[in-house]
Amino acid sequence: MGSLGKITEFFRKNYETGQYAVAINVPKEQCITFDELTFLKGENDVRQSLQESLHIYVGTELIAAGVLGNKHSEDLLMNPPNGSYLTQLLKKKGLDGCVVFYTLNSPCIDNCLSNNEDSILPGLAELKAHTGIKAFAFKHIYQWDQNKNNLPAELGKVAERVPLYRCFYECILCGKPGSSTITKESCRWGNLLSIGVPSRTVVLGDEPEAEAELEGVDVMMPNHSLLGLQDGSSCLDTKVDGAALNEGEKVKLAELLRSFAELFDGHLGHTSIVELMDM
Repeated sequence: MGSLGKITEFFRKNYETGQYAVAINVPKEQCITFDELTFLKGENDVRQSLQESLHIYVGTELIAAGVLGNKHSEDLLMNPPNGSYLTQLLKKKGLDGCVVFYTLNSPCIDNCLSNNEDSILPGLAELKAHTGIKAFAFKHIYQWDQNKNNLPAELGKVAERVPLYRCFYECILCGKPGSSTITKESCRWGNLLSIGVPSRTVVLGDEPEAEAELEGVDVMMPNHSLLGLQDGSSCLDTKVDGAALNEGEKVKLAELLRSFAELFDGHLGHTSIVELMDM
């Protein structure tokens, strides 16, 4: 889905207020050719609704939820099975619509991906039954799952039902559709990119993927390594100049780092996320 990165960035700019999940069911043409000027224009006051007492928005082509007590965003949209907000959304465009389910943090292992009453597995089965374009996407690894050895297998529960992507400004496919585990390292790392303040030590990196493994991936990871880009100096230009990059790539890296406050949602201090650069 070539427009998935633009769609999730649209969610970030217009709806994000903390942890939230959103699902859309739009005409498939809108996922093939994204136009921000016309996309979801009938959906209003979404961010405001997520900040109100119920933390839920229900529209014509979009549903969204924040966190309500112990109920996570995905749970609020996907439960009860076959009678949820997601169930109703899936019925609105028939089986030919483009459906994207996006959550800021990956579904938690202990509740969302378990077999208890908060499980979203039945909701994922509903998504699987949708025959049109579909995707499940997330941005961050849920904080309490980052160091769990079973994370790849647990996220595989999503991937084997719905194509699973990790998205920042672009998206990567975490596992081929039907896969029962996560094969892309960048889909399971919580600390691929970290910036510490005030030293602003920068570490970015991902191993190059074999060309055959990139089939179906919307955006390829950079084919170079940025590991080891560390320096105690606070001079950004010195750090960038020391990277094993060509001049054009150095310019892009410098632009990325100078805008890190915006990219990281304004959180200073120690921040750990993945940032996929379109190089």
